[in-house]
Amino acid sequence: MNMPIWDDRTWRPLPKLTGTQRADVCVIGLGASGLAAMEELVAQGVSGVGVEAASVGAGAAGRNGGFVLAGLAKFFNETVAQFGEEAARAIYRLTADEIQRQAEEMPAIVRVTGSLRIAADAAEQADCAKHLAALRYCGFAAEPYAGPEGEGLLLPTDGVIQPLHRVRAVAQRLRTREVRLYEDSPVRKIVPGSVVTEKGTVFCDSVIVAVDGRLEQVLPELAGRVRTARLQMLATAPAPEVSFSRPVYFRQGYEYWQQLPDRSIALGGFRDHAEAEEWTQVDFPTERIQALQE
Repeated sequence: MNMPIWDDRTWRPLPKLTGTQRADVCVIGLGASGLAAMEELVAQGVSGVGVEAASVGAGAAGRNGGFVLAGLAKFFNETVAQFGEEAARAIYRLTADEIQRQAEEMPAIVRVTGSLRIAADAAEQADCAKHLAALRYCGFAAEPYAGPEGEGLLLPTDGVIQPLHRVRAVAQRLRTREVRLYEDSPVRKIVPGSVVTEKGTVFCDSVIVAVDGRLEQVLPELAGRVRTARLQMLATAPAPEVSFSRPVYFRQGYEYWQQLPDRSIALGGFRDHAEAEEWTQVDFPTERIQALQE
C-alpha cells in the first residue's frame, strides 16, 4: 500500500484556490518549509497566501523517516570541511536549539531521544571518529557508542518526529488564525506579480517556492540544475521482539530506521542500489528497493 505509516486519515482538507487573491507573498508548497515560511510571515505581520498541489504534507514532509537531526544533511565533520568551523557551528547550534524548541512545543509529536550513527565497516568507523572529534572540538555533545545495533556515535540532541502530524498541526494552527491556505491547487505558472494555479490566481509582490520534489517542474528554468530523488520506505506491524530506543542511521545513512511507540518499525534506504532509477519524479515504490528493505 502506497500510504505513509504516519497517516491516521483524520485530516480535514483545506479548500481549493478559486478566483483571485491578493497578498504580499505567495508561498508555493505546504510542507515543513512552506508552513514555516507562512508562520514567519504571520509573525512579521506580512500578508501571505499558501498553495499546495496536493494536500498538506503529501510530499516528503509527511512521508519521511521521522528523524530530526541537528546540522545539515552532511555529517558535521564534512560540513566543517565545506563551510568552515564558524558556519558549521552556528548551523548545528541553531538546528539543535530548534529541535528542543519543537519538542517543548509539541511533546506528543517531537521527542528528543538522541540518534545513533552506526558504521557499516572500518572505513566508516574511522569517519565516525572524525565526526566525533569535530563535534567535541566545537563544543557539542556526542559519545562513542557500542551496542546491539553496532558501533558508531550517539548524538544526544537529535530526536524523532511524527512528520505528518507535525505539518498538519502547524497548518491547523494557521487555519485557526484565518491564514489563507489552499490545497489541491497546483501551480501552472509563475509570472511577475502573480502565481497562477489550476483554478485561481494569487497577485503578490514576492514568491517563496518551498518545494523539494518536482522543483524543476515548478521552476522549469532550473531543469538540468536540480533533479528529484525518490526515497522509498517500508513500515512493519508491531514488532515487540526487537527494541530500538533511538533512531538509527546505518551505512552512511543509506539505511535508516526507528521503532515507533506502538513497536512497529519505519525503515528506509537502499537507494544507492539503484541510484540511476531513483532520480525520478515518479513517487510510487519499486519492487527492487522494497525487496531490499523487506
